[in-house]
Amino acid sequence: MYQGAYHTMTIHFSSKTASTVFKILLAIIFVLILLHVIALALDSIDNESRLFDLIEDSFKRLFNVNEEANIPTMYSSLALMACSILLAVIAIAKKQTNRPYVVLWVILSVGFLYLATDETAIIHEMFNKPGQLIFGEDSIDGLWIVFAAIPLALLAVFYWRFIFDLPPRTRNLFILAGGLYLFGTIGLEFFSSGLFEPDSGGIEGILYYGLQTLEEAIEMGSIALFIYALLNYIHSEVGDIHILADGSA
Repeated sequence: MYQGAYHTMTIHFSSKTASTVFKILLAIIFVLILLHVIALALDSIDNESRLFDLIEDSFKRLFNVNEEANIPTMYSSLALMACSILLAVIAIAKKQTNRPYVVLWVILSVGFLYLATDETAIIHEMFNKPGQLIFGEDSIDGLWIVFAAIPLALLAVFYWRFIFDLPPRTRNLFILAGGLYLFGTIGLEFFSSGLFEPDSGGIEGILYYGLQTLEEAIEMGSIALFIYALLNYIHSEVGDIHILADGSA
């Protein structure tokens, strides 16, 4: 039987590639946060113009990082998906060279795939209602954090040796990115939800939206840092990626 011709496509990762991607991601994040601030500023202006209201609503709909199903959400989901793909590439490379921790790399890849899905499907918010049944109807909205704390603690114990067997530079970047992500998504989320109300106005309203903006900026920045760390790790520990493609077509 005829076998089609195959050729190998090589993807080269360098430290310069990692730095360039990181700078591009930071630039995108800066623009998204700037557009979000503009959306908040427009929302604070009282104006009777229907055209102004249309522009204001469009900016809020598209760029408010506190809302879902918009451009910042799409960016975050794609960034998390990129992490999942890079982790899968590392897992495959480790499997092919019979290196340890293949399963743990796969679990990380699947975990980031879930996070990418959750960014758009908002699965974690479903845990707020069970939390209110347990802690009362008057409890804060961020009760999903309580349910997330247990698996996160177990993962920290489970991955302890894995983290400290990484090269020092990668280990430090992983810990920094993970710490920033948890601080943004859990720490600031819990703090802002528990102390401030979004519709309270005045200083309290400013503090609420300021913390929400900081939370999203830190979350997006930490994922950009993690992508940078993964690209550097692939460069130093995995090397070039070779993809076998069918060239008979």
